[in-house]
Amino acid sequence: MTLKAIWKRTMLSTLNSNSTINFDFGEPVTPIMFGLTGFSLSFPDSKGHNVAWMQASATLGTGASGIVPLAMTAKMYDNGGNQADPDSTYIDYTVLGWTGSSAGIISMGTGSLQNSGTNYSPSSVPTTIVTSVPALGGFQANYPSDDNQVMTVSGSASLSGTEVALSGQMVDNDRKHVADAQLIGGELLVGVKNPGFAIKTISNQQSSSNVTVEFADVLPSGSRLLGCASFLTAFSVSYPDGDAHDVNTIRIGPQSSTGQAYVSGTKVIIPGPRATMWDCGHPSHEQDDSISNVSMAVIGIYA
Repeated sequence: MTLKAIWKRTMLSTLNSNSTINFDFGEPVTPIMFGLTGFSLSFPDSKGHNVAWMQASATLGTGASGIVPLAMTAKMYDNGGNQADPDSTYIDYTVLGWTGSSAGIISMGTGSLQNSGTNYSPSSVPTTIVTSVPALGGFQANYPSDDNQVMTVSGSASLSGTEVALSGQMVDNDRKHVADAQLIGGELLVGVKNPGFAIKTISNQQSSSNVTVEFADVLPSGSRLLGCASFLTAFSVSYPDGDAHDVNTIRIGPQSSTGQAYVSGTKVIIPGPRATMWDCGHPSHEQDDSISNVSMAVIGIYA
């Protein structure tokens, strides 16, 4: 019995030909959950545009034994026919799967898009909960009547008892235009001590450098880290001074190297977790780092 994790970055150019991406665990896994690790949505012409719609989301499908299919969506467009660049737009997902019996040990799952301000409810909850962590599984926002400039984009999944409270927004300055926002919530609940993995969180990160998460203090004696996983629990990105601007690119999550977390001794390394947004104007407007950031769950798998 063990937790397994698979991370994949998928380009929009791939999704345009096949929107379903398989995560192959090589053996039966249940339960299953997925978390959004990061995304980058970009217009192709090195120009900023108003935004009508932006989305980074996935839907869990049904596959052969050991295969977890995710139907992914990565899109951004205005009302003038400009759409996300398939060669630079990507979406990062992590899928977790449990091998063997999970009874009383672990419960986890991810839902589907639902309105901001609502709660995701897990399908099952262990009798005893030793620890739990929420997951942000996807984000969608669209202005209801027209495309507009953007000041702030945010999404979060936070624990509310055994449920996950979802909140998100896309607004322009002075909230003259407020988008309809939907989010995907997920949750991992653990019913025993030392289940073969440990959970930590990092909050309000805005770093172009690697962030190190130390697990030495939670590893059982004689064990070592064998693998890891990470996914978003929240993000927020805003232009400075309360101003709204066009968008060329919005990029959320780990942004250094490949973007994939990795193990180094007793540490898990998260490559450059941050939230960025820019318009390619003259001059180019970029996010305010003092109010832009990401929060993530980080899992260390040990034996």
